[in-house]
Amino acid sequence: MVAAGFAGGETPGLRLLLLYDTTPDPGLNSAKVRVVHAAPSAPAVDVHWTGPYQTLMNRMPVLASVPFGGASGYLSVPAGQYQARVTPAGTTTVAINSGRIVLPGNAIRTVIALDNEGGGTPFGAIVLLDRN
Repeated sequence: MVAAGFAGGETPGLRLLLLYDTTPDPGLNSAKVRVVHAAPSAPAVDVHWTGPYQTLMNRMPVLASVPFGGASGYLSVPAGQYQARVTPAGTTTVAINSGRIVLPGNAIRTVIALDNEGGGTPFGAIVLLDRN
């Protein structure tokens, strides 16, 4: 469960996002990743999933127009090194850059996009180790 939104009466108000973790093991050569948009100050976003430091030019996002409160299912990827970049929907302007993410075989992760501690920008993300 993820608490998302503003607690002080601003819109969008605070709510709980229930995430289901029932997923089979990804296997020794694969990993699974889920993405949650929990940054209330951010518009709908696109999520780009690439190898480390690859350009976003001419690439389609793996998730498009994800609204606040939206959560993907688990995406299956080969074990390896990746980089996630979150952009306002329809752009390549990076709002969140994960840096290098290493996904060993049989790993399951949840990446959560967040507002800055005081609200708004700069946006950030946390990576939860759902498994190993």
